[in-house]
Amino acid sequence: MFIGSEGEDDLLHDVIYSIAKPKYTPGGTMPRFAMLEYEREVLGFYLSEHPALEMKKNLGGNIIDLVDVPNVRERSILKVAGLIREIKRIRTKKGEAMAFLTLQDETGELSCTLFPKQYAVSNVHLQELAMVQLEGTMEKRNGQTQLIVQKVNKI
Repeated sequence: MFIGSEGEDDLLHDVIYSIAKPKYTPGGTMPRFAMLEYEREVLGFYLSEHPALEMKKNLGGNIIDLVDVPNVRERSILKVAGLIREIKRIRTKKGEAMAFLTLQDETGELSCTLFPKQYAVSNVHLQELAMVQLEGTMEKRNGQTQLIVQKVNKI
């Protein structure tokens, strides 16, 4: 009764098809960066590739992965690249502005410090979720690795 022979439709085919027929229309495409941010927001990590990975491929050169920064000799100058996850802007005792950044790439995160002189030059490039290349010296304070930023390039 429900299954017809030789390709015939059954009696309830039209009724079931009208109930089970999808009632949506395909949406447009989502910008890649927006999709990656939704992935990170919902899952807590990037399911597809991290946005910094593509940027590093385009930059080439001697960009160091953030996970390898603690292994670099202290006080050495290095270049890193990634996504600014967090910015904390403060004023010094003298009233000068400076900032602390959390930089993230596909391998990990790194704390970065911009003192007033570098902050004044680079402030326009500092936005959360901005892709940047940083150059600076690596230091360890209180057991934590950080980068003292000398130069910021927005990508």
